[in-house]
Amino acid sequence: MRPRLATVAVTALLAGTLLACSPVIRTHGYMPVEERLDRISAGVDTRGSVQRKIGRPATESLFAPEDAWYYVSSIVKEETYKAPKVIDRKVAVIRFDDTGLVTGVERYGLEDGRVIDLKTRTTPTYGTELTIIEQLFGNLISGSGGTLIDEQ
Repeated sequence: MRPRLATVAVTALLAGTLLACSPVIRTHGYMPVEERLDRISAGVDTRGSVQRKIGRPATESLFAPEDAWYYVSSIVKEETYKAPKVIDRKVAVIRFDDTGLVTGVERYGLEDGRVIDLKTRTTPTYGTELTIIEQLFGNLISGSGGTLIDEQ
């Protein structure tokens, strides 16, 4: 009875280990189906007809000279002990003129650009990097006397 229990325990442990190592695939964003994007015609469709055909965009252009809607979809693969990796990204850009008519529909993929990490845990800083000791005793070493503002 005991050897059988050990065999079951080892088998369960190995199965759990294998399952823990399987990748997790996550999809983010919304990308309209290609057939729906093909139905949008430059010079014919407006913002309203685009919204009815494919829905509201993920984001809109922020700058006044350019009026565009952006639809973005990403597929991210997460594996145990590895950083998440973007394995697919699709972007559809629908551009409008001043009257609200579509001027063009553009499609981009991961191969058309570089990956930009939109969610990081660090803030880049520029300049000299100081150790904690240098930060604590910086005023004593530099001889500034502890004043923050230079006296004229």
